[in-house]
Amino acid sequence: ICAEMQDIDRGKLPAFTSRLKHLMQAMAKAREAEMRAKGPGRGRAAKFSFSQLMKVVIAVELIQAGTPPALAAKLIEGNWPHLRVGVYFGLYNELEKRAAGEPREETYWVLMPEALRDLTNDGESDWDHYEAFESIYRTDDLATHLASHSSSGFRGHYRRQVILNGTVITRAVAF
Repeated sequence: ICAEMQDIDRGKLPAFTSRLKHLMQAMAKAREAEMRAKGPGRGRAAKFSFSQLMKVVIAVELIQAGTPPALAAKLIEGNWPHLRVGVYFGLYNELEKRAAGEPREETYWVLMPEALRDLTNDGESDWDHYEAFESIYRTDDLATHLASHSSSGFRGHYRRQVILNGTVITRAVAF
């Protein structure tokens, strides 16, 4: 699924698979206790839930945007409770939206990446990877967000933003 979504050349699948293995190792480190409790053993194929698949897919999107795999893993694991809401909304169909009276159009995840955070004067804290994403549920609100943060911010905030269309990503995986 990840290879298809990124249009990876079939001849380069081994290289892509190797990168995915590094990502999976980083994600396993980010949630080590869970892996020890119920992770796959040597020689057994891993089985993924839809949530686990979405974590990997979103992490691959971050890697595609230039985020180092270890940081992508920390960001996904630290923000999953927040991100999964957007995944849920991405699975709504138009009839469900109308029936629920949902004003949501699309789910956008906005991240202000700081890949060099560990080198800053403040350094990296255990909490840096939580609440790193802001979820926006209307296209007009995304435009407002970008306009209101275009000239402010400290230590790099709002000078660089990665925007992922959570609805498109979720639907590409699900359908």
